Amino acid sequence: MLARAIAAGGSTIRDYRTPDGVEGGFQNAFSVYGKAGEPCPACGGTLVSVKVAGRTSTFCPRCQK
Repeated sequence: MLARAIAAGGSTIRDYRTPDGVEGGFQNAFSVYGKAGEPCPACGGTLVSVKVAGRTSTFCPRCQK
């Protein structure tokens, strides 16, 4: 996964850019990031988000028991 992210230039969520100003493209491969309330791509259940140590985590409660 790390190799795929590096090959895609990283992830541009808000303002990340490479030193030459190019946005990363790996965020386009995210399955659930920022998609709370939408259907899980694996099972169709509803994705939820929770705060963990001050960070938001999105997951499917059916797939991740």
